[in-house]
Order: sequence, then structure tokens, then C-alpha cells
Amino acid sequence: MQVIIIEDEPTAVKKLEDILHEISPGIDILVTLPSAREAIAWISQNQAPDVGFFDIQLADDLSFQIFEQCEVNFPVIFTTAYDNYLLKAFEYHSIHYLLKPLQKEKVKQALRKVKDLKTILLDQSVREFLSGRKSGENYTNRFLVRKGTDFIPLESKDIAYFFTDHGLSFAHTFSGDTFMIDQSLSDLEAGLDRRSFFRANRQYLIQFNAILKFKSIEQSKIKLELTSDQKKEIIIGKQTAVSFRQWISGN
Repeated sequence: MQVIIIEDEPTAVKKLEDILHEISPGIDILVTLPSAREAIAWISQNQAPDVGFFDIQLADDLSFQIFEQCEVNFPVIFTTAYDNYLLKAFEYHSIHYLLKPLQKEKVKQALRKVKDLKTILLDQSVREFLSGRKSGENYTNRFLVRKGTDFIPLESKDIAYFFTDHGLSFAHTFSGDTFMIDQSLSDLEAGLDRRSFFRANRQYLIQFNAILKFKSIEQSKIKLELTSDQKKEIIIGKQTAVSFRQWISGN
């Protein structure tokens, strides 16, 4: 397993290296980087590792800035002395969140999750799965979602709708489960098969098979009723109503 460490405290780097080598003597630590700036440069110029350990509070910035400046297409395990950033961490490709001082068993559990992802994907790489696309197709048909620290693979056919709440994105399945997903609705919309999914409004992206019925309401708006959640009312605005009628008719 190839690993990178982004950490500005030498003692913390040494401790993590020792733990990793205890867990797996053959583990390959490619590089240790003390700043967000150096991490951005390295990630931009090198092949992705199997996993990265990112300290959140670096000398020059929070490590979240790395995700804003370059493409991080590998799983990340965040490390920090505080739990203030727990929710924020899971907006990114975080597979685990470790509190300092690091414990061998906790690190082992985090690495096991990386290996579990590879098992789920069989012969496909973690990076290909995280991108959400299959080779040979021009739309996304599967996603890696999570509930808490658990990651779950989902196919688009099982998702009734995507929605956003307080800046976070979620996938709601036909079976009634809701999972967090690390993509904005706009990014999801751009990758999905538009014959199957429609952007109802700023908050909802709906699958065709999730629509039980709809009706016109005041000001030429449309109200949807869903098969998976009949109590939920989703309103399509006047400006989008014509496009919706064309889409639902297959035009």
C-alpha cells in the first residue's frame, strides 16, 4: 500500500510512520509534506497513492484548502487534535477521522476501510470508483456514499432522488435510506443520464421512477408526489415546468 502523509509536526510524522510500519512492515510511505502548498504541488504532479493521511491544521492553512486547489482522487484519512472539523472532513474524500494522539488500533481500522473499498470494487481501482464513472460510458451510474464513517456503494437505479441541506448533499434511496454524498447537485446533474434524472429545483434532483404523480398548482408551478416518500412535496417552478413536461414525456 502506498501512502502519503501531510503533517507539519515532526514528532507526529514519526509516530504515524512507526505505527504504519508496525501494522504493515511493507507499507510504502511515498512522501511526507508539512504544508498545504507543498501538498498541492506534489498531488498535482504525481500519481495518486492508495491513501493519504492529512493533518487538518497545517502551518500555512487548513488541509481542506488542498481539495480546493487540486484534484484529490484517492481516499483520505484526516488526523487532528480536535474534533471541531468532523462534519467538514466528511464533505471530502474522507474515509476516516482520527483524533490525536494516534492509536495503533484506530489506524489499523482506518486502513482496513481502504482495503474493504478495494474488495468492493473487485478489479477496479479506488480512484476510478471515487470518480463515479465507468469506462466506456458517458454518464455516472454508481456512487460511493456514506453514513457516519461507513462507505456504501450505490447504483443510480437505486437512488430515488438527491437533495441538498445546509450545504451538504445526500442521496435518498427507494428503500428509504439517506446517505451523504461528496458532490454538489450541479456536479451530480452534469454526470447523470438526463433521461433518468431531472433537476426539479435548487434542492432536488429526481429520478424518473421516483415520480408517482404530479399536478399543476398556482402560478403555473408543478407539485410532485414521490413513490418513495409520499409525504414530501417537491415544487417545480414556472420557468422549469415546461422543461419538466418535455422530460417526463421523453422529449
